[in-house]
Amino acid sequence: MKNLINRNVNDVFDEIIRKRRSIRSFKSIVPSKEIIKEIITAGAYAPYGALAITDISQYRRFFVFTKNHGYLDRINTYIKEAAKANLEELEKDLKKEPDLKEESESYKRRLESFAMNGFIGLSEVPCLIIIAEKRGLPSVERQSLAHVLENMWLKVAAMDMGMHLFSIIESLSSSKEFSSLLKLNHGEYTYTGCVIGFPLTKSEKKEDIHVDKSISWY
Repeated sequence: MKNLINRNVNDVFDEIIRKRRSIRSFKSIVPSKEIIKEIITAGAYAPYGALAITDISQYRRFFVFTKNHGYLDRINTYIKEAAKANLEELEKDLKKEPDLKEESESYKRRLESFAMNGFIGLSEVPCLIIIAEKRGLPSVERQSLAHVLENMWLKVAAMDMGMHLFSIIESLSSSKEFSSLLKLNHGEYTYTGCVIGFPLTKSEKKEDIHVDKSISWY
């Protein structure tokens, strides 16, 4: 009986992994606080850099912004500023290493779009969640944030909801104004974010991935 239960759990987990995908179009409905809390709780269970955090009180924080609030417009202003700064840094790097120009074109166009328009439609997203991970030594906060997002993403997939990674938020880690908005000490945390909501349309089935050619056995 125990083996049967374990197989059932394993099959469900495999199904959830295959369902996980990036969703960019959402219904206008804002998820309830109970649903959002469940998703955040999954993220809170993600591992963190224990050696890097001497004070484990509030090493990880979550901030929820829903549509129709002025906060999203303010965040978009910070995104524009951060994108402009990143664009300037990219231009400097390309002067030093011009061979990277062709490879960086897609990234450059994306930064230019953010610098000019911010995140188009940000004020209409159902729910934006910002995650802040405390910095320490060794510097593993980005790895911890990746674990948080993966946990949340799997939970979202299990709930038949949608999620879109919002990686530009990491650029706001250097923004004093953004840290002030979150009421956090500037430079103490690294940020990332995601948009969650109910998908506007049913996503297509993901193609099967065959890993045989990617594995080396020893």
